[in-house]
Amino acid sequence: MRDIYARFLPRELQAELREGMVSKHRAMPQIDFSDEDVDAILAYLYALAVRK
Repeated sequence: MRDIYARFLPRELQAELREGMVSKHRAMPQIDFSDEDVDAILAYLYALAVRK
């Protein structure tokens, strides 16, 4: 999880999360995050990245 924040530009990751995540496995549902969810996920990933 620490590397995810480093692999993507913050705006790109934010856009991907807001558009919805689709798994390559058809049995898995699409995940739609609210704006608040996206902000919380990005804050969490950033906190992990700076703790390295």
